[in-house]
Amino acid sequence: AFKLVKDGMDEVKTAEAQTEMAQYYRDGVGCEKDEAKAVHLWKLAASDGHPRAMSKLGLCYFQGVGVEKSKERGVQYWVQASMKNEPLAMYYLACCYRRGKVVQKDEKESFRLMLAAAKLGVVEAQVWKGQDGGRRWIG
Repeated sequence: AFKLVKDGMDEVKTAEAQTEMAQYYRDGVGCEKDEAKAVHLWKLAASDGHPRAMSKLGLCYFQGVGVEKSKERGVQYWVQASMKNEPLAMYYLACCYRRGKVVQKDEKESFRLMLAAAKLGVVEAQVWKGQDGGRRWIG
């Protein structure tokens, strides 16, 4: 799979191919693990407006993986990706709003984002929804 995606990326250089290739480098699947290269590819794809790349890049910044840690920058990428309906970015933002991490605590926004992420297939959000449907979140 790595070779197929890499060959496709070399020919087309699309944001989708860059995003897929970055994940291979991040995880070391079919290649040597290279977090810096993964971040570089996600930056390229994010600059083309690719929402999943923005979400992945946000996580890298939030956790300091392959880049200098900046939770603020991570959240900025998640906001951009969420505006493009990227499910994981919505989930990560919901968690931030729930806990008041980097952003001001906002349980209603957290609830809205968590429900959207659940509807778009994020398992963690679906588990949360199944546990109490957010009843504990809204006072």
